[in-house]
Amino acid sequence: MTGLSNTSKDKAGILTFAFGTEYQLQAYCQALTARKNLNMELTAVVEDGKAVDKRLERVANIVALKGTWDKFEYEQLALDLTPYDLTYKTDADLVFPRGSTLYHATHLPVTSGVACDVRGTVSDSTVYREVEADLGAPTIYSACFSFNKHMGKAQEFFETTKDLYRNWYRLSLWEKTEKPLPPTTDTVYSIAWMKVMGLARINGNEFVHAKPKINGWDDPQWTKTNVFMMDDGCRMYVDGIRLCKPFHYFDKTLITPEFIKRLEDVCAVRKEEPVPDRRQPEAKPGLRLSRLQASHSAGRRRA
Repeated sequence: MTGLSNTSKDKAGILTFAFGTEYQLQAYCQALTARKNLNMELTAVVEDGKAVDKRLERVANIVALKGTWDKFEYEQLALDLTPYDLTYKTDADLVFPRGSTLYHATHLPVTSGVACDVRGTVSDSTVYREVEADLGAPTIYSACFSFNKHMGKAQEFFETTKDLYRNWYRLSLWEKTEKPLPPTTDTVYSIAWMKVMGLARINGNEFVHAKPKINGWDDPQWTKTNVFMMDDGCRMYVDGIRLCKPFHYFDKTLITPEFIKRLEDVCAVRKEEPVPDRRQPEAKPGLRLSRLQASHSAGRRRA
């Protein structure tokens, strides 16, 4: 595997979706750790017409998007929205402890994240993947997904995700089901993967997934029963175990005012910094956003 960063001939960066105040705070924390520990840029997709957290604007590029979908449905537009050649598409509730890395092999169109427990052991659990297991589809994790937007298979993959969202409740897999399950990004990505890439999963970045059944925990709010710590070097620990992979913490109660203050101190954030103005280039006229009812507004990309 070849590691890539913003110094490569192909520009690489992180894309996350941050609809609402809670997700913007999570994206802010992710951007801080990406900047400090990966030296990598983050772009956050937010809802147009709503206030954007000024802290997030100081450390991330902002793309404002207008539309009527459920917030997670917009993730089908990742390839259309990314300003990067190589994109690491993440969930907002993920941070990059010191020692973690991101990579994408230059010859691959897409790669799936690989979930591990806090000890770093790859999980083979399908307990959160009932639909995929029933279909025989590979387990795909969109929380730490990557793609090269110039490759045909990546473009086909995202066109397939759009088609799946558009026709979700008409799919044949629901013929024997009284109440179809609503689409999730992971399920849609898994079915799209099966259609475009086949059954073999192309593994990409390993990440620590703090869902309870992956770690053998009883309480989904793991911060009640487990100890999280971050030292002055932005090294992170759960129950004394150092996390050396991207950390998908899942339990949003981790992001307290105290956590944010600590992270800002560790990442040496200067509160007096003005908000720079780095605007998103105009969208190409040929860009189609399906049911989106409006294009992303050109003027709301800032770092």
